[in-house]
Amino acid sequence: MVGKPRDYRSYNNQLDYNDILLNQKLVSTYGQLVKTRAVADEVIRNLNLDISYEAFREKVNVNLVQDTEIIRLEVVDTNPALAAEIANETAQVFMESVKDIMKVENIQVIDEARVPDKPIKPRPMLNMAIAGVLGLMIGVFITFLLEFLDNTIKTPDDVERHLELPVIGTIPMVEENK
Repeated sequence: MVGKPRDYRSYNNQLDYNDILLNQKLVSTYGQLVKTRAVADEVIRNLNLDISYEAFREKVNVNLVQDTEIIRLEVVDTNPALAAEIANETAQVFMESVKDIMKVENIQVIDEARVPDKPIKPRPMLNMAIAGVLGLMIGVFITFLLEFLDNTIKTPDDVERHLELPVIGTIPMVEENK
């Protein structure tokens, strides 16, 4: 969270709207600071990670919660404990970087990252549901396409329409009785 509630109090103990607006504007700047090479390199060094800056950027995602002063930091990794550790370390390194770069201490962590109980990806049930619906739609589409492209003669009306010849007779279909 950008800003601290006690910082919003003015001289007469009222909430200062300008401070709130300023912090909301700073959120996007801070969101970009989280992705800087300096923050990433320090997190990689502190955690002794064997990944590049580009790989780190792919793992870490910064989301700004609209119309708030909250920055959501998400880390995706195959190891959930490592993902939580990277998220927490990135938040700490980012807070220190803001102090050095902006010369202000207006960042605080609301929630520490925790190891999730179940993986966020892949979701087999969702994937199967999407595949089932998609397969059904493709099957119906192919059926309509084949019917549309089928130009074989099936009825006496087709003979008259396509060949422009009158139908003199037809051979009925006879079922064999056993």
